[in-house]
Amino acid sequence: MSEPLNPQPNGGDTAPADGEPHVREAMTSFMREARVALEDLTEDLLAKARLGYGMVRSQAKERSQQTVEMVREKPYAALGAAVGIGFLVGHLFSASRTHVIYLRDGRHGL
Repeated sequence: MSEPLNPQPNGGDTAPADGEPHVREAMTSFMREARVALEDLTEDLLAKARLGYGMVRSQAKERSQQTVEMVREKPYAALGAAVGIGFLVGHLFSASRTHVIYLRDGRHGL
């Protein structure tokens, strides 16, 4: 009734027996090379990530020390900056909600 979509020249559904060892060998070789290439790439990326992490960590340490020194030298300026930043952040968060306050005026009998 219906014929196979990819008929084999030898009439079977599998590859010829004499071609299988070459195909397996080629696949095995390809898989080994791919694995080695991926391992090399992974090692390179890991080394770059560690280098970047070390740089960021040292810069953060420097900035932290600079901040501590500045706060010790000018504590009132640091306090004012902290209050100002806190006010701005609080204002930004509260601006997303509208607050309506109704006041009663005792003079009009309400």
